[in-house]
Amino acid sequence: MPAAADLRHARTLWDYLRLGDPIRPAECLLVLGGHDIGVATRAAGLYQDGTVPFIVVSGGSRAVPDGSDFPTEADAIADVLLDRGVPKDAIALERLASNTSENFWLSAELLRDLGMDPQSFLAVNKPYAERRTLATARRRWPDKSVAITSEQVSFDDYLTGGIQADRILSMLAGEALRLEAYAATGLINPGEPVPGHILDAARILQEAGYNSRAVRSALHTSCARTARGDRSITTRAGSLLVVVMAQPRLCRRRSNSPGSYWSWKVCRLSPSIR
Repeated sequence: MPAAADLRHARTLWDYLRLGDPIRPAECLLVLGGHDIGVATRAAGLYQDGTVPFIVVSGGSRAVPDGSDFPTEADAIADVLLDRGVPKDAIALERLASNTSENFWLSAELLRDLGMDPQSFLAVNKPYAERRTLATARRRWPDKSVAITSEQVSFDDYLTGGIQADRILSMLAGEALRLEAYAATGLINPGEPVPGHILDAARILQEAGYNSRAVRSALHTSCARTARGDRSITTRAGSLLVVVMAQPRLCRRRSNSPGSYWSWKVCRLSPSIR
């Protein structure tokens, strides 16, 4: 179990990173995948109480929940939704995203392919990822109304749940430092600077060994160039060739039909294309 001082810093980060905003009805629920299956139970409850009529579940194979036999985060979450009575035709799966930005990029493409253009969203992510998810939404979908929620759980209960405490503290520290780093590159729009005492708490935890979620500087350089609009960047994400552009343009998809994007762009191309 982490030391008492480390837990105090972690609680400070939890209270800042989790927004706890009021829930409002939306046209679409966007469930962001990851190692924490708690997003699935939260999403099922929101559908069952009529808050949303349709659910997009986004998540690839990078962080499938521990113990799951499913190949992707999206499939693992969908299994819980179906088990809790959400009808299959109310769920769409995006199985390729490997980070929060891709959750938004690829979910937008999926909805477009389905002929849907929701204007209001409620996103579901891990409790400590609320602030960064909303900051990502401001950058990725600036013309959409996006609110954020998460599993309704206290810090103490979350800490004694099914996820190791050391992992939780590493995630909390990494989240706080990512807010500052990603905002500096323009990758997200947090709306306000991260307070100094929050950054201090995160750095203290990382120095204490809770650093498995440390920020990689190489990513920042690429993101900075893209977010400022200096150039486009082409990179591989699984079977995708991803082209990221800061200015509104049209992408040519495999069918050769033009596909516009809500904010930034992702082209689904043949793996053989360079």
